[in-house]
Amino acid sequence: MELKLYPIKTIRTQQFEQDLADELAEYSQSPIYLVYQNYANGLTGTYDVSIASEVENENTAIVIDDPRFYECFETTKALRADTLKYIRQRSQQGLLKRGFWLDFEKHHSDGKIEIFISIMPHC
Repeated sequence: MELKLYPIKTIRTQQFEQDLADELAEYSQSPIYLVYQNYANGLTGTYDVSIASEVENENTAIVIDDPRFYECFETTKALRADTLKYIRQRSQQGLLKRGFWLDFEKHHSDGKIEIFISIMPHC
């Protein structure tokens, strides 16, 4: 399954510096996505975060072509911060082998959120 997401707004940021999730309500597309990519140094460096949609626009698509290399965490808008903290803790404990190539969140209109974290392939 290939997923094409079209960026609407992109910023370069650092962990906890800026979060675009608060801006998602401004966009009428559903679902709406947050895409994290171009990590400079895993959890400690800078990265790009984009608000994106499946609706085609003038920006180059971000292509997610193999969902097998993602671990999905289901949460809600109210529990998103706690879920992100849990993901960071699992990564720091070595229980989640993150790939740090592209992560994304799928925000549904009913408040449900699916967080997809890229993981290292293993045999």
